[in-house]
Amino acid sequence: MDLNPNSLAVAARNLSRYHPETYLRNVLDPIEIDAPPFDSVGLANLLRCLPGTMRTKKVVFENLKAVLKPGGTLFGCTILCGGVKRSPLATLVLHFMNARGYMSNKQDDLNSLRQDLTECSSENSVKVVGCVALFSARK
Repeated sequence: MDLNPNSLAVAARNLSRYHPETYLRNVLDPIEIDAPPFDSVGLANLLRCLPGTMRTKKVVFENLKAVLKPGGTLFGCTILCGGVKRSPLATLVLHFMNARGYMSNKQDDLNSLRQDLTECSSENSVKVVGCVALFSARK
């Protein structure tokens, strides 16, 4: 699932041996898929690219819950700017990536991520490694 058809095509080609289904969708909008619910949904470095704050990005968790089976897991990782320690090099790279528009995470912080996950799921976890948050939430 992606909003970019080129990204979907590359991913499908790289995973062709698994016969993946692809869905052109915007995770910021309600999601409907004509398929059985999924056991899990992964968000690898997606949140850091979306516009807005962590609070406005919370809608992604809510929208993706709709495609999960009961007991299904939403998991992923994102790069945070607030509430985490960053090296001087990481700070420089984040500034550059945000200035160029490759990322949109200047307002993304650890406390908001934790709060959003807690509001969406009582069973969740967040682990921080450097300035990267690894997270999961069960439906």
